[in-house]
Amino acid sequence: IRRPPRSPLSSSSAASDVYKRQGGVTPPLHLATTFTRDAEYSTEGPAPDTGLPRGFTKGYIYSRVQSPTRAQLEAALAQAEGAYTADPTAGGTSQGWSACAAFASGQAAATGILMACGPGTFLVLADDVYHGVRTLVKDVMEPWGLKHTVCDASAPGEFGAAVRQALVQGFTEVLVWVETPSNPLLKVCDIAGVSGVIQEEQRIAGGGTVRLLVDATWMTPCICRPLEMGADIVMHSLTKYAGGHSDLLGGALVFNQSSCSELLPRIRTLQTLGGAGLAPMDCWLCLRGLRSLHVRVREQCSSAMKLAQFLSSQPRVLKVHYPGLASHPHHDLAKRQMPGGFGGMLSFEVATAMEARVVCTSVQLFKRATSLGGTESLIEHRRDVEGPYSTTPVGLIRVSVGLEHCHDLLEDLHQAFGALDRSPKSNL
Repeated sequence: IRRPPRSPLSSSSAASDVYKRQGGVTPPLHLATTFTRDAEYSTEGPAPDTGLPRGFTKGYIYSRVQSPTRAQLEAALAQAEGAYTADPTAGGTSQGWSACAAFASGQAAATGILMACGPGTFLVLADDVYHGVRTLVKDVMEPWGLKHTVCDASAPGEFGAAVRQALVQGFTEVLVWVETPSNPLLKVCDIAGVSGVIQEEQRIAGGGTVRLLVDATWMTPCICRPLEMGADIVMHSLTKYAGGHSDLLGGALVFNQSSCSELLPRIRTLQTLGGAGLAPMDCWLCLRGLRSLHVRVREQCSSAMKLAQFLSSQPRVLKVHYPGLASHPHHDLAKRQMPGGFGGMLSFEVATAMEARVVCTSVQLFKRATSLGGTESLIEHRRDVEGPYSTTPVGLIRVSVGLEHCHDLLEDLHQAFGALDRSPKSNL
C-alpha cells in the first residue's frame, strides 16, 4: 500500500524526544529564566561548543539567550519547513537545535532579519505585502540606512532587473522579500521563478550575495514549503495560523543551510542583546497550535473556497481575490505551488468604502477584527486600518475564514448583503 507523505506538521511530535523520555504526550512548559552551572563550577579546559561560558554543559544559561521550550518550538518549525535540524536529543545550545529563530512577534522577526542583513543591504520588496512591513521599511529602516525598491509580486522578471541594478550599483548583499499569497490582494508569487532569475543575475554579476525571503504566513507548511522551491529564508507570524487560537504573539525565521550558517549567528546576537526572543509560554501555546494545524487549515481551505464561490455570484461584488477560483489570474501557478490547498484567506471588493463598511457592520457571526488564522472568522475593511502608505483598493474587504460551519458563514454574508441592498443610496 502506497502511503501519502507524512504531514510536515507531524514535526510538532517529531521534535518531542526530550519530553517523550519522561512519558508525557504533550511537551512541558519550562518557565525558568535562569539555569544553574555545573556543580564543579569549572572555568578550565576547552570552551564548550554551545557558545556559553564554561560550566553550563546543560546548554542553557538565561532564557533571553535560549530556553528549552523555545528550542523545542524552533526544532518543530524547522522540521515542518524541511530545514536543516540538529539532533534535539543532544541538548540545547545557544544556537538552538535548528535553523530557526523564534521571535516575540512577526514584526520582531521582520526587524531582526533586516537588521541582521545590515544597512548596506539592498531590499527588493514585493508591491503587495503586509502594511506593517511596508511601514517598518519606510519609517524605521530607511532612516537607519536601508535602501529599497518595489516590484510587482507577480512578475519574476522585475525582481531580476532590480537585483541586477543593485549589483551594478555596488551593493554586495541583496534581500528579495515576497509574500505569497500577498496581503491583501492574494497575488501568487512564483517562488521558483523568482529564485531562478535572481540566482542567474548573481551568477552573471560574478559576486555579491542575493537571498530570497518568503513570508509564508498565509500558506503554512501544510500548503507549501518555500525552501524546497528555492527560498533561502521563510518567515512566519506565529500569531496567525501556527498559534491558531488568537491568544499568542510570535514570529519565526527559518533558514536553508547556507543562510543559516551566515545569518543565524547574527540573529542570535540580536535576540540575546535586543531581547527579541519568544517567551516560553507563547512557545508552548504555539507548540499546542502546531499539533492541530493541518486539520484546521484543511477545513479553512474548504470553507474559503465555498465563500469565494458565493461572493463571485453576488451582484454588489466587483472582484473576488482567491487563488482557488479559476478566474484568479494566478490560478494555474497556485495549483502547482500550493499542493496543500488554496488557503483560508480571501478578499473581495465592493464599489465604495461606505459600502464596505455597511457589509462589515452588518455581519453577525463574523468578528470585526484585524489579524487572521484563528478559529473564529474575521472580517475588516482594510483601508481603515492600513494607514497613510496603504495601496489597497478603497472598497476591499478582507476575510479570515475560521472553523464555524460554512453554512452559517454563508448565511451571515447573505444577510449582510441584504442589509447593503436596503441601505439608502444617499448613505453609500
